[in-house]
Amino acid sequence: MKKKIFVPVKGRHEIWEAVADTEAGAATALIKHLNAPQVRSWKQLTAAGYKIKVIEAEVPESVSRKTGQIDFVAGQAAGVAAMEAAEGAANRVQEGWSEEAMEAVRVFGARLGHFTTEQLRNACGIKSPTDQRAWGGVIKRAIKLGLIVHDGFDLALQAHNRPVYRWRFVGYNQQQLQQGN
Repeated sequence: MKKKIFVPVKGRHEIWEAVADTEAGAATALIKHLNAPQVRSWKQLTAAGYKIKVIEAEVPESVSRKTGQIDFVAGQAAGVAAMEAAEGAANRVQEGWSEEAMEAVRVFGARLGHFTTEQLRNACGIKSPTDQRAWGGVIKRAIKLGLIVHDGFDLALQAHNRPVYRWRFVGYNQQQLQQGN
């Protein structure tokens, strides 16, 4: 079954992190995704060059019958599971890979200041023994520890100039350190 989905775009870049099944939902998700307190309305985003693109997507009957909507939460959960699986596979092939990669976030993140995951991988020279997607789990843990924060977007050279998260190294969250996390 075909269903319409709404994807925010700026120029040629689609922002799939803010996709929704309604135009209003996509606008709200984009405002939340940009994490910019000064942006409160779709009018401000259109002035900045954002648009909403409508795409016809093939949706399995089971999904549309069950909810009547595309289940983006399930998609995000599947993405997290895949990220964890990729990191686990890397650790099975090379014991301690995650810890080595986390140390690279500490050392090279502090050195670079602002960076994408791709730039971090290139700077430290640490490759996942299985799949570069294994870095996702390391980055998520670095966020949780307060080492890095989302700081806008940049273009990934190795991914056809697709927009990717840019991170800012902020060091340790002192409360997390005291709790031993």
